Parts: sequence; C-alpha cells; structure tokens
Amino acid sequence: MSTPLRAGAVAALLLSACGGGSPGAPSAGASHSVTGVVFYDQNADGVLGAEERVRLPGVRVVAGGQAATTDARGEFTIPGVPAGTQALSLPAEGLPPYFEAGRLPRLELPLGAGTIVATPAVLPTGTNHPNTYLAFGDSITWGQGATLRRGWPVMLEAQLRATWGEATVVADGVPSSLSEDGVRRLPDALAERRPAYALILYGTNDWSRCAFRAPEECFTVERLREMIRMARAAGSLPVVGTIPPVDPTATAPRVADRSYWVRIQNELIRPMVAQEGAVLADAWTAFGPESQWPDLFFDFLHPNDAGHERIAGAFAQAMTRPRGTR
Repeated sequence: MSTPLRAGAVAALLLSACGGGSPGAPSAGASHSVTGVVFYDQNADGVLGAEERVRLPGVRVVAGGQAATTDARGEFTIPGVPAGTQALSLPAEGLPPYFEAGRLPRLELPLGAGTIVATPAVLPTGTNHPNTYLAFGDSITWGQGATLRRGWPVMLEAQLRATWGEATVVADGVPSSLSEDGVRRLPDALAERRPAYALILYGTNDWSRCAFRAPEECFTVERLREMIRMARAAGSLPVVGTIPPVDPTATAPRVADRSYWVRIQNELIRPMVAQEGAVLADAWTAFGPESQWPDLFFDFLHPNDAGHERIAGAFAQAMTRPRGTR
C-alpha cells in the first residue's frame, strides 16, 4: 500500500507485519540499507493505520547485527544489513517507558525500491483511550499561578504533541486537596476518562497535616503508592511526580521547615516509585539549583509560568526518553 509519511513527502511503499516488499534476488555477501518508521500501534495489529499518527524519536532499531536510532520524525535508516532473511528488533532499553515491541516484520533483503518498513511499538493499556493523559493533583495541576490557569497540563500537551505528534492532556486538579483526597477521587476519574496514562502530582498540601510529625511518619508516600496501584488496575500507566519545591525566600510561616519536609518526602517517593515499577517525573529536580527557585514562583507555593513549564518538562521527559538514557 502507498501511504505518505509526512506532508509534502513522496509516497512510499510501507512494509508491515502483514505484508512485504518485492525483494530482488539476494547477492551472496551483499548488504543493504533498511529504511523505516517506528510508530505507536494503537490497536496492536502490526499495521500502520491512518489514525496512528504518533511517531517515536530516539528509538534504537536493530536488524542483521546493525543498528540505527530514529530521528525526530520517528524515521531510521540502518546501513549494511546483510542480504537474506533478517529479523527486526526494538530493544527494550531503546524504547520509552512502558512501550514494547509490537508485531515486527521479518525482512527479506534486498527490499523493493522505496520500501519504508513500518515498525510497530505497543502500550499495555487495554481498552483505554490511546494518547489520553489524566493530569491528576491539587491546585498546581488546577493551574494556580499560571497565566489564565494554563498550567503544566496544557504545557505538557504541547510538548507531547511536538515530540510524538498527538496527545490530549485532561487536567483534574482540586485546590487544597491532599493525597488522601486523591485516593478517594482517582477511581471515578479513571473510570470516566479511561486514560492511557495517569500523571499523579500530589503531596504539596499534605504538609498541613504532617507539619508536626517526622517526615517519615506522613501518609504521602503510601497514598501515592495506592494511586499507582489504582491506575494499574484500571489499565492506565502511572507516572508520579516528585513534589515541587517551595520558594525558600518567601515570608510564609515556617517556609524553611516546609522546604525541608518536601525534600525528605521526595527522598522517600523516588524509591517507592521504583519499587512499584512506575515511572518517576522528577519535578523537584527540574526546578534546578535552589538559587533559581525564587524566579519560578507566583507565590511561595504555586509556580509561575516558568515553574509550570519545568513541571511539564519533567513529565514529558519521563515519558518520552528511552529507558537506556536515564
């Protein structure tokens, strides 16, 4: 079948798992280039459908002992692949988190002239909506501090569309809510939206209940663990953010104690997320050195546009960077 890879490009023959090119007679000792595109195969049928517009950049593709990495459009060319029958592979460490190789075609080299190998990757999201992301949290996720409340979920949607080609991020933030409230709210949110990903940014307001406890005695980490498991049970892929810092120069009461509490919570959140096999979006680290923090806040607690952009970047990087580059 002939399918355009991008606007203005010459139509090219696609080789998918259910079909092949028109190879010529293999020459002993000859080698050939393999050109293709790595795409998100939403229905896991191995075929690049018209509705499947997500392309995966930075992915390692291997054939016949040779390898290449996809470019910003998800396209690759592997040179020097020996003639004959060759298996195509997508090593797990070269894929973004949660992605797996789909129904990969076997290659008969040389391929027909102009053949583009459609190379599928899949996500274990069941019947949930592809390319839908639930941003779930408190007033920061609601957008407080950002211009016109266009906070990190809106910014993340733009970043994901620029990287992958398609994304819808649904913001579900409730001001002043605690992680305990998140546990109560999440099942209904997941059932209503059926998102492919659940992006959880909770914990900032837990300080109000935990200020006079040792940080290790607070409930935040265990409530986040519960939300990870709820997301998984609903077929959504959990991505958990560390708690953003607060402005250490603010005149708010006990701001230094609060800043210390946030740091310790994050030191507990990181290993918990790893233990659960979830993905960490390190929002705290994305804010950079402490000297930069005052320029990233609207008030002592809520980021300004620049701070929200850092949170969005942390989630985008966590989801799109190949596993082996972490």
